[in-house]
Amino acid sequence: MTALLIIIAAIVLLLAGYIFYGSWLAKQWGIDPSKKTPAKEKTDGVDYVPAKPAVLMGHHFSSIAGAGPINGPIQAAVFGWVPVFLWCVLGGIFFGGLQDFGSLFASIRHDGKSVGEIIKDSMGKFAKKLFIIFALLVLILVIASFVNVVAGTFYTPFKKAVTITSAQNTEAVTAVLKNAKTPFAGLSENNGKLTVTVAAETADDAENAAKKVSTSLSAAGILNEVSADKASMGSFISSGKRTGNNQTTAMISILFIVLAVFYGILTNRCGLKTLPATLIGIAAIALIIVFGLNFGLVMSRNTWIIIIGLYIALASLIPVWIMLQPRDYLSSFLLYAMMAVALIGIVFSAFTGSSRGVEFNLPAYTGWTQSIGNLFPALFITVACGACSGFHSLIASGTTSKQLDSEKNAKAIGYGSMLIESGLGIISLIAIGIVSSKFLIKNPETGMWAFAGSPATAFGNGIALMFGAETSTIYNTITALLTLAVSVFALTSLDSATRLSRFMFSELFLKDGEESWKDAKNPVRKLLANPLIGTALMVIIGCILGGLKLSAIWGLFGAANQLLAGIALLAVAAWLGQVGKNNKMFIIPMVFMLTATLTQLVFTIIKQITLLKKGAFTALDPAWGHYFQLFFAAAMAILAVILVAEGIKTFAKQMKRN
Repeated sequence: MTALLIIIAAIVLLLAGYIFYGSWLAKQWGIDPSKKTPAKEKTDGVDYVPAKPAVLMGHHFSSIAGAGPINGPIQAAVFGWVPVFLWCVLGGIFFGGLQDFGSLFASIRHDGKSVGEIIKDSMGKFAKKLFIIFALLVLILVIASFVNVVAGTFYTPFKKAVTITSAQNTEAVTAVLKNAKTPFAGLSENNGKLTVTVAAETADDAENAAKKVSTSLSAAGILNEVSADKASMGSFISSGKRTGNNQTTAMISILFIVLAVFYGILTNRCGLKTLPATLIGIAAIALIIVFGLNFGLVMSRNTWIIIIGLYIALASLIPVWIMLQPRDYLSSFLLYAMMAVALIGIVFSAFTGSSRGVEFNLPAYTGWTQSIGNLFPALFITVACGACSGFHSLIASGTTSKQLDSEKNAKAIGYGSMLIESGLGIISLIAIGIVSSKFLIKNPETGMWAFAGSPATAFGNGIALMFGAETSTIYNTITALLTLAVSVFALTSLDSATRLSRFMFSELFLKDGEESWKDAKNPVRKLLANPLIGTALMVIIGCILGGLKLSAIWGLFGAANQLLAGIALLAVAAWLGQVGKNNKMFIIPMVFMLTATLTQLVFTIIKQITLLKKGAFTALDPAWGHYFQLFFAAAMAILAVILVAEGIKTFAKQMKRN
């Protein structure tokens, strides 16, 4: 029942925020439905393409959601549900929604240009260049983080078998391996013999893991034999019971991309109306889901990283009507369906959960200091997209503003989408509360809580458990579909992030009056501003970093992302002040976000220096990964301090003028 009360309270508060605070902001800034938007004034069929509100809502919501509102609140749950609940709700209403709506509004009043152009208008060319460099660093982290997440939900591990040749029982073998702290993927019995299966990302790691299992068993006097066959993933296409969640997710996601292209052609070139096209699209989604549940794609993690890199590069270069608009619109139905399933599960478990042993067991508050740091600033960095995200300002001013057909839709798309995402953050919080005993571990010595496992897995397991036991068909089906949804939204964020990086990389080398790379007079600037150069560079760097552990990227991404939010709030506030509109609502959110994130970056710098001095590195945790984190943290902190100084100068001038 606790979970049901939490979601009801969240819905009421978020809805009130949209109706009252969102409407007040629209009046303060002067939203004008009669004013022509950049999408209509600068239509080019590639980036500036007017979209119907439902289609644009799908693009914007899918792009900003990604995996953030799932990963963030679940990892921040170590502080208890009350802090996460309050930040998701209040942060969404007064911080995140303000930033998203403000960035979108400012952009449509700047010909659909980025936050960099808004900064140039109020703070000057130097500040604009600094912001673009800062934003590109953040986008590299976005690409790296979501490449990592998507590849992690697609790849099939290499497997190797160790057969036990002496008479043993399952419990004894399991106890030996657990006591020896030897990881293994599964234990099965066939023809009277037990077989231990190990799994790893690479064939070499699987071979080594099999040897460790064999050594541990031998040390306990258990006779065994390592399979002579090389570690493998199996056939390229899996089918039936051999199809795992990752293979299903991969197959459906690839077919989803193909479907989006067909949808784009049907609606934009064949003239099919939105309603019949939507019905066809939803029916097609159902068919590819059924197909994917029975047939999967089998490839390694590194192979998927390369494929994902090629896909996002291509998707960022082609016209938005071919891929971005239809894909994001169709994927939004998956997100809506995922949230609907979760809400049904919460209601269902509220009345039946106790009898099935399914209850919300997350403590209200666990203490100020936990495994991820002190509540301030760690909570406000970790929750990220569930309350406030700087990446949203780039989406709002990068792709959404170029497709908005009327200013009257700015509030619903800019402000409303953020509040829906906060709602998803609350659902994620409830999901981890259902499976907290499985994923949250309390250190008996320090008393601190830590999250162990994959946030996407915890989310899927938590929602699925509301409907049935872990061994049930409905549990496995819902888990697979929710994993798919997380993957789909991470892909949409990747599409948009790569397109944004193309815009901003080109913008970095263009001068006033030069609309595109073709207008650049200097041959060097013309080459660097070419969309192919920026796209290739950002994708290559992002995919290389995406090969690191997610923990090596996510913490830094969270800090950089929230710092970008503080700078975006500063930029919009400076512009509103310049044009004589009320900007006082930005002061507290701006100062708070800048303080929290700069504090976190300082902690990150100190931590990385300490780790580099110790020098205990592994293949999965290489030294260059720590140097990368140190460089990025230091660079972003320096750029942010300079931008804040420029902002203070701008506000001082405005105060004198007024």
